[in-house]
Amino acid sequence: MSDSDGSATSSPPSELPTEVHGIDFSGGRSGGKRSWVSSGLLEEGSLKIDDCRTASELAGSGTGRDTFLEALVEWIKDQGFCGIGMDFPFSIPADLVEEDSWEEFVRSFPKKYAGPDEFRMACQRKAPGEERKRETDKAKDTPFSPYNLRIYKETYHGLADLLAPLVEAETVSVLPIEEPDPDKAWVFEVSPPATMKAEGQRQQYKGTTQEHRAARTRIIKQMQNSGTLTIRAQGVLSSVLRDSGGDALDSVLSAYQVTQVLLEPERIIPDQLDGPRVEGHVYV
Repeated sequence: MSDSDGSATSSPPSELPTEVHGIDFSGGRSGGKRSWVSSGLLEEGSLKIDDCRTASELAGSGTGRDTFLEALVEWIKDQGFCGIGMDFPFSIPADLVEEDSWEEFVRSFPKKYAGPDEFRMACQRKAPGEERKRETDKAKDTPFSPYNLRIYKETYHGLADLLAPLVEAETVSVLPIEEPDPDKAWVFEVSPPATMKAEGQRQQYKGTTQEHRAARTRIIKQMQNSGTLTIRAQGVLSSVLRDSGGDALDSVLSAYQVTQVLLEPERIIPDQLDGPRVEGHVYV
């Protein structure tokens, strides 16, 4: 486990999951139709994606935010031992956190803020002026501060309605903050834009034009050419390319990033975190 100054005290786990999922998460009121889940099996060093669907298609789900979030929590609880990449901030800058540990921060989060607007205003009051990033955001070049106008709703609902109930139920290991437990789902914070930058990809793939679709095609081909990922079902590939918002592709990129980490187990628990443990860690 990692201590408060960001150093690590654990060896790479000996048992690794073979089921991998990527979740692209939307905090909008109708977020169920804009949140996507990609799933596959890690076989012989390559993730074989065989499913990609909106969160509204999960059992008991729907398009409304409360409905799909409850269904997504239950779906994650049912997965057992697997790796899951989620693309929202798992924390905020350390000097804005009042709790003594990340676990306390997450557990208290839903009671502390009445909603996303209150959360954002509280961060702004504590840090007037320029929006602050976590050290891991700076190190991994993520696009935004956790309470930026573009993503603060994802941060709020991801923490309050996804991570908080999962941590409370003790059904996940949030890495590398918590010890990897082979009886639980391993949850990784990922950032598709940061992964794209790290791989030299700066393509505009979110949009309705033929150029945007061509960019989505090129990104998929690059992942498949790397040998790390294969989309086995033609229907899945069609869904990913057809989704003009790029959210389906972001869910695939989230699963892809988790796969890269699992293929290099020493990265699961880094020797040194990017910043304080309470800020979490973005895997890129």
